[in-house]
Amino acid sequence: MDELLARRENPANMAPERGGASRGTRPGPPPPVLCRVSKTILLVDDDPHFRRKVTPALEALGASVAEAGSVTEARGLAKGNTIELAIVDGVLADGDGPALIASLRKDGFAAKVVFISQFWRDPKSTRVLQGELKVSAVLAKPVTPEVLVQEVERLLGPRQAEPT
Repeated sequence: MDELLARRENPANMAPERGGASRGTRPGPPPPVLCRVSKTILLVDDDPHFRRKVTPALEALGASVAEAGSVTEARGLAKGNTIELAIVDGVLADGDGPALIASLRKDGFAAKVVFISQFWRDPKSTRVLQGELKVSAVLAKPVTPEVLVQEVERLLGPRQAEPT
């Protein structure tokens, strides 16, 4: 898969880049990946910073991540790939997450969806998202990559151990 999606988050939550050292510390080796998720995840968020933070965390699980920064890109990736899970932001530059999900569902998109938003937090919105749009989980932004990874693991089931 040639295209990858994006990330949006608070810079204070970002860890130093691999190979770089924070003041007075030496970078250690990355933690071993003991288990893997062999799935394709569609990450839809118009904030490239958020996508840059989230994608490596999902890839560390062994997932392939298709990144989309817009509704248009997301539709193209959803049609051209087998997607097991989508992470969709509520507000996008060229539309909104709920409308994108509704459009994908209408076209037969059956993947699980994690909806993330700073604005769609109230119980009524959650009922609509989960009831009408069949969203699997609703998370409020800001959300850390660790929380997203936990939700992905919960939704995609137990990870497979890597061969030794």
